[in-house]
Amino acid sequence: MTGAARIEQKAFALVNLMARYEINENLSVQANVDNLFDKTYYSQISYFSQYRYGAPRNYTVALKYAF
Repeated sequence: MTGAARIEQKAFALVNLMARYEINENLSVQANVDNLFDKTYYSQISYFSQYRYGAPRNYTVALKYAF
């Protein structure tokens, strides 16, 4: 039989950025950065010492055309 486990994490801040530029009234481009500083953190802590890390830094670029 094992003893109780304690999982802790210190306070942290996640920084996400979004920039959008309208090329004309029909066309725009948008860039997103999630977890800018690539912090390692637990996004889920559950029973039986189960935990899941949060997503690492990632980028997204989208081109939108409306007609």
